[in-house]
Order: sequence, then C-alpha cells, then structure tokens
Amino acid sequence: MFWYINFGEDMRRDQKITFPFVRRLTENYSPSNLIFENDLLECSLLGAAKYPKKGVTSTNCSLVANLTTISSGYIKSRVDVGGIRYFDVEYNLIVSTKTVIMKFSLEIDGRKISNVETSYD
Repeated sequence: MFWYINFGEDMRRDQKITFPFVRRLTENYSPSNLIFENDLLECSLLGAAKYPKKGVTSTNCSLVANLTTISSGYIKSRVDVGGIRYFDVEYNLIVSTKTVIMKFSLEIDGRKISNVETSYD
C-alpha cells in the first residue's frame, strides 16, 4: 500500500495535491469501464499500515469519476509481451483544499477532465 497523505502532514488551504494513476482496460472494454470507482482509506496508526487490516484501516470516502465522454486520444493502446492488446488511461487525481472540505477532480495532460463525486459514509 502507498499512503499519499501521512498522519500529521501539514494540509494548507489553497493547496492542490496531485496523485498520478493509470487505469488499465482490456481490449474489449465498454463505456462502463470508464466510470472509475475507488475508496480512499485512512489508517488509525501513527505509522501507516503496510496492508489494509480490519480495525486499523477504514474507508474515509468513496470516489466516482465518469470518463465516458473523454476523447479517445486520452486512451492509449498498448500491447503486452504476449501480444495481447490493452488500453491505458493515465490521469491525475487532484485534491483541492481551497475550502474546509477536500474537493476531488481528474486531470489528463494538465486539463481538468472530470469532477469526482465524493461520498462520506
């Protein structure tokens, strides 16, 4: 596991934090595969846990980003060593701390592509 914001880290207002990601799609992907759903985890330990563990890690919030309308130019065709074709979508998850609540969005090549729906349960 990789922790992007560590316990005790200074979270200033008007900060834009960028986290790079790659989403891999199979050759026969459908538009629904371009709706990215992820949970952001938090850890109750002072030192970050190496693996998710009940009672130590929990969901902080759930994120949903809909990229079904992005240009096909943002979806890069690849071929693995076995000759199997797949596609990569390289994007940045942006966390903005302009307000008291963190706001999330997705960027590709420095351009905002999608807002991210966030739910805290």
